[in-house]
Amino acid sequence: MLDFPPSTVFNKWVPKKKFYENLSISSRIEKQFVTEIESVYWTHKLSPETLNVSPGTRVTEIEVFEVNLKEQQVSNNLIATIDREIPYHLVFVLRYEGRAQLMISYKEESKSREDKFKVD
Repeated sequence: MLDFPPSTVFNKWVPKKKFYENLSISSRIEKQFVTEIESVYWTHKLSPETLNVSPGTRVTEIEVFEVNLKEQQVSNNLIATIDREIPYHLVFVLRYEGRAQLMISYKEESKSREDKFKVD
């Protein structure tokens, strides 16, 4: 679906438990994780080191996450919560039964909360 340079390949499985332990998520979001998401892989890291480009002033890195779903639909608030909590720009590739969909949000640093992002 996405054809990034080989230098950007990261291919690390991310246990769902890591999200529960390291992000500020509610028990409702944790339940959605369990019922809606099968697995998460961090597939690519687009950064100055992996692409041989100069760092941007607002975007320093883009992470690509492949999310394998248990159901055809995923809750928007689940993806938005992950996006808000991780301090990098994210691209989600949502996969279900051989089909894929991209989900990308506009993201900027929050002026009121340090190390948090506003996601639209």
